[in-house]
Amino acid sequence: MANQNSLEQKVFNLERIINSFIEKEVKHSKQTYKKNKTILKELSDREIDVLKLICEEHTNQVIGDKLFISKRTVEGHRQRLLEKVGAKNTVGLVVYAILHEIHPFFHFLGRI
Repeated sequence: MANQNSLEQKVFNLERIINSFIEKEVKHSKQTYKKNKTILKELSDREIDVLKLICEEHTNQVIGDKLFISKRTVEGHRQRLLEKVGAKNTVGLVVYAILHEIHPFFHFLGRI
């Protein structure tokens, strides 16, 4: 019983850490969005395609295979996306996609 309580406490702590991280990324993305509302128009169709596949947790190689481009090209798109939207990492890209309704993220919540 003590082990179960310890495990539950660890899971609770992990959930708090994850939620805190997500809140920070959402706040950062909202600030970035407020600074430049035209950024969505600046994303190319290909960048939006790559962003959608990033949101679906695909690797650069799989994204390249799906879009018939090289892994290096995907890496370039990913880097430009990070720069354009002001994200620090992939989580920031996903948050950006959710806030701008680029990807129907909530569809995937049913998997959890």
